[in-house]
Amino acid sequence: MKYLLISLLVVMSTVGNASEVCTGKIERLGISPTNGDVHIQIQPSTGMFQICNVDEAWGRLSTETCKTMYSTFLAARMSGMEVSLMFPDGFSCSSLGSWAYPSAEPTFFEIEHNF
Repeated sequence: MKYLLISLLVVMSTVGNASEVCTGKIERLGISPTNGDVHIQIQPSTGMFQICNVDEAWGRLSTETCKTMYSTFLAARMSGMEVSLMFPDGFSCSSLGSWAYPSAEPTFFEIEHNF
C-alpha cells in the first residue's frame, strides 16, 4: 500500500506540471552564415529569437537536432502550417524575442495538423 501511495504521488506531481506552449505560423526564419544561429519568429506569440545553433550545441540541443529543427521549420514555413514549441513550466511565450536565446530550450516541438 505504501508503494502504491508513493507511485500515485509521483504520477500526480507529473500531471500537475504545466508547460508553456507557443503556437503559431512562422513569420520569420533565418540562419546566420557567420555564427550558425537559427532565428525564428512565431506569430502571434513571439518576437524574433534564437532557437538553436547549427555549429555549436546549446544546452541539450545538439547541432544535429538544430539542423533537423531548421529543416522542419522550413517545411512548415513553406507549407503555411503552424508550429508548436513546448517550454518548461514557468516559461512565458511573451518573453521570446530581442535576438537572444530563450531562458530555457524547448522540450518538444511539432508541426500542427490543421485541416
